[in-house]
Amino acid sequence: MKLSTALIIFDSDGVLVDSEPIVNRVFVEMLGEEGFTLDPDATLKEFCGASMENRIKVAHERLGWKAPHGFVEAFEARLNNATERELKPVHGVSEVLRKLQIPWCVASNGSHGDMRHRLGLACLLERYSPKLFSAMDVPRAKPAPDVYLHAAQCMGVEPARCAVVEDSLAGVQAGLGAGMVVFGYAGRTSPQILREAGAKVFGSMSELPGLLELE
Repeated sequence: MKLSTALIIFDSDGVLVDSEPIVNRVFVEMLGEEGFTLDPDATLKEFCGASMENRIKVAHERLGWKAPHGFVEAFEARLNNATERELKPVHGVSEVLRKLQIPWCVASNGSHGDMRHRLGLACLLERYSPKLFSAMDVPRAKPAPDVYLHAAQCMGVEPARCAVVEDSLAGVQAGLGAGMVVFGYAGRTSPQILREAGAKVFGSMSELPGLLELE
C-alpha cells in the first residue's frame, strides 16, 4: 500500500552526514589522553546520536572520570579540525536524495550553523539547498517531538503525512511522538534498539527509496 507521504524529514548527523565516527574517535582519543581507555567500536554503537552531556555523564559513572575545565571547548575545537578534513555524506544518501520525488527537509538537535557547516562540507547544502530546522528554535530538543512538529508546520504538511529518517533512539522517539512514520537507519546504530522503539528499520541507504513507497 502506498504511503500518503507529502514530506520526508531527515535528521542530519548520522543520516545525511557521516559525523558520528569522527565525534566518537575524538572523544575516545581525548579520554585516552586522560588515562582512560574506551572501546571505539562499542562506544560508537552506544553513543550514536548522544549529546556530549550524556557522553560525559556515562564516562563519569563507569570510569570515575570527571571532565576537566575546558574539556568541552577543547573537544569542539579538535572535532571541528577533524570534521573539516574528513567529513563525508553517509554512504548512498546522495543517490537517495536525487531519487526523491516529494519535498524533503532537515530537522536536527544541532544549531543552524552546525547543520549548514556540516552539510556544506559534505557538498549537500549547495547541491540540494534544503530547508533546515533546529531544535534550538523550539522549547524542547529530541526526544521531544517539537522540532519535527515545527518542521511540518513550516513546510505546510500535516504530521500524519510526514516520514522521518533517523538513526538514534531519541530521534525515533521524537518522530513517533510527532505522529509521524519513522524509518530507522541502522548503519551505525543497533537495529534492535531502533526496532523496539517503533521504527521501520533498514541497514543500507539503497533500501530507503523502496521503503518510502510502502506502508
